Formats: sequence, structure tokens, C-alpha cells
Amino acid sequence: MWKRPTNKWSKLQKLAADRWLEFVESFRVRNSSQDPSQFIKAPFRVSDDSLEFLWMNVTDIDGNEVRGLLANDPANVEFLQPQSPVSVPVGDVNDWMIKSDNGIVGGFTVPSWPPCRSETAKSVYRVAAHAFESIVGRFREFGQSV
Repeated sequence: MWKRPTNKWSKLQKLAADRWLEFVESFRVRNSSQDPSQFIKAPFRVSDDSLEFLWMNVTDIDGNEVRGLLANDPANVEFLQPQSPVSVPVGDVNDWMIKSDNGIVGGFTVPSWPPCRSETAKSVYRVAAHAFESIVGRFREFGQSV
């Protein structure tokens, strides 16, 4: 499994944690059970006892638990597939993202996450990172914090 760089990653996770209430408030206001544009990223245990970080579409936040549907295709978590119902403790959330017509808020760890080994994966990552940076730039043009 890919080993994440501790210092930069930790700072980005802390930023996501510090702004968690912003996500919760947005979830409550936008009635996210009907709005599929609010995501969190959390670790899921792989059979070899390592972790894979996956995005989930949030459908409910109940106290210290976040519930939703898996939003991406796991590479190593064999018992999950896209749209599988999942739940995680709030303390396990390491990133969040809100997508709207105005852009993206959150996604703090996305630009620093290169788990790519193959040239194709690296190319896809570079395109995704560039697109994300473009969105963030447009968001900042409108005076929004990211």
C-alpha cells in the first residue's frame, strides 16, 4: 500500500477537521439525503490489515456517525463496491468535499494525493489535479475561501 507523507498530509487532514462544522452545516441546510453532492473520505480496512481511503456520498450524519454510499471503486477493499452502504465514525473522516454550481469547497487532501504507480495512473492524477486547481482558482476569484 502507498505510504502517505506525514507532515503535509497531517496538516491537510487537520484543516479538514478544523472546518468539519462547515460541512455539517452545509449538509443540514442542503438536505443532503436528496442532494448527492456532499462527500467525505475515510479509511476502510483491507484484508491485509492496511487501509484504503475511499470517498462516500453522505446521506446522514447522526451524532458521531456518518452514513452514506460508497462513491468510488475500491482498489483493495474486496467486500465493497460503488454504491455500497457504509458508515464511519466522525473521528475517522480525513477529508470532505461539497460540490455545487459554484465549484468545490473542501477536498483538502486531493491535490497532494499521488498514490500512482503506473504511467497511466500518474497521467490521470495529473489531469485530475490540474482540473481541481482550476476549480479552486475560479472559486477564489469569486472571493470564496477554499
